[in-house]
Formats: sequence, C-alpha cells, structure tokens
Amino acid sequence: MSVRVARNSLGAAAVLAVFAAGGVWAGWTTGKAGSNGSRGAAAGPMPVNATTQQRPAAAGPLSQYTTYIVATHFLHGQSYETHHYFKHLREGVLQGLVFRENADGAPLIEVEWAISGDVFSRLPDWQKEFWHPLAPAVDAGRIRAPNLRPDQERELLGTVRGLYAQTINLAGIDGELPIGLEGIALATHITREEMLRALAAAVGR
Repeated sequence: MSVRVARNSLGAAAVLAVFAAGGVWAGWTTGKAGSNGSRGAAAGPMPVNATTQQRPAAAGPLSQYTTYIVATHFLHGQSYETHHYFKHLREGVLQGLVFRENADGAPLIEVEWAISGDVFSRLPDWQKEFWHPLAPAVDAGRIRAPNLRPDQERELLGTVRGLYAQTINLAGIDGELPIGLEGIALATHITREEMLRALAAAVGR
C-alpha cells in the first residue's frame, strides 16, 4: 500500500525501533504495557550490552544510527524487504535510514520515524492519520532483528510492537531519480486490510 503525501488521509508508513546513541538497547523499555508490548512503550535507560553492539559509522551525524532492523514495506502495491538503521532523537522519538539492502554502497530509499504510544496519543487527530501501528507487522513476523540473539530479539520486538511509524519514500524502490514532491510517497509496514482494522479499532476506542 502506498499513500501520496498530502493526498490521502490514510497516510502511514512504516518500521520501528528501540535504541539510543551507540547501542542496540539504550533508551527504551516496554513500560507497563506488559509482555505483549502493547501501546505505551516508554523511554528509559537500558544498559548497552557490548556483545550486541553493531558496527558504528564514522564520527559525525551518522555515527549513532546503530540499531539494525529488517522489515517488509509496502509501496505502490509491491512488498519489498528493507534494512533500517535507527537512532534515538529524543524521548519517545526515533529516526531511521532505510535501504533496500545492507551491502556497502546501497542507496538510501526512505527515511522513517517511529514514536511511542504516549507521543502518538498527544498528536492532534489530523496528524495521527499519517502514522500506523507496528503491532500487526510484528505479529505477522515481518519485522526482524537478525543480528541479535533470539532472547534479545524478542525483547526488542516487544518494544517495537508498541510503536507507531511514518516512512517517507523518496524516489521509488529501484534506484529512480527523484521528481520533486510528486515522487514522494508514504510507505507502510502493514497491508491495507491491517490498516483498515487499525483505523476501525482507533475509532472504536
């Protein structure tokens, strides 16, 4: 599913995360949402385990995009695998750089933000329409943290499950050149059916 920016109120976009400067786990806990990782992921310090650290970028703005996640995205009726590198911006807010592959030289295709349930709940209603929950994607197994041990991955995905995402696709998925604002679209981690169910559930609350 894709949504042209400023043209469709279903807006939404994709994947996730949990982290903070320099490590896989820093900055997030599952709060009091329980083991199912439901809404309400809360920011809070978590120790960084040196064994789970991922290769940092050179010093500079990219050096803290260290949390690696693989997820399926949907755009223009296509599904495709994406590779995310996230960093913690501020309490309850994460930003990720998204690539089609994780090989050296892979081009950037998307930029993604992920926010906690608390941050989402404070947004004006019109802004909420541009975010989608990551819980359906986690439940369907479409989000993974392949560099972590199984127990670490479960803990991370439990937090990711409580987040909301917005993913901005810059110029398609096959290396196209940008064509201004006309070429920008919102990608998503969830299917149209999952999106409609999420919207219906939000209206019912």
